[in-house]
Amino acid sequence: MASSSLKFCCLFFVVGAGRAMALTATWGTKSWNWGSAMGVAHDKAAALRRDLSTTEARLDFVQSLKKCAASFDDAKLCLALVWQQSARKGPLPPAFAEAYAELVAGAFEGEGADEAFARTMAPGIDRYCLNVRLAIKPERLTEVEAVIAPKESRPRTEP
Repeated sequence: MASSSLKFCCLFFVVGAGRAMALTATWGTKSWNWGSAMGVAHDKAAALRRDLSTTEARLDFVQSLKKCAASFDDAKLCLALVWQQSARKGPLPPAFAEAYAELVAGAFEGEGADEAFARTMAPGIDRYCLNVRLAIKPERLTEVEAVIAPKESRPRTEP
């Protein structure tokens, strides 16, 4: 397996994804409107959370990521949700902040997008040894699960 393919599989292992989504709007477009409560991104995020509302569904999602069988669009959306929430708590590490900014701008759409995304993510994965960290620290799965679970099932946090 090529190095970038391996790193992309590691990314999938870190993130979690599931069933394929047919996107009518894509990252970087006005109708996608990432970060807003109105737009296709919000609707797709709600659908992903609904699809992953059970523990069994989330476990299946992570297994599909481990096998590199998950939808690339779902994986990007899930990762973006994790990064969005993480960025609210503090700055993302530079390698991931750059990848997040490029994702939001639509840099990873179309032919070769998965390879470009893997190349962009590789420095962060190498730097933070995410594939090893996740294998050692199961609480990282809990962190991802908390982001993608439906809002009504999330623990309420006080401001």
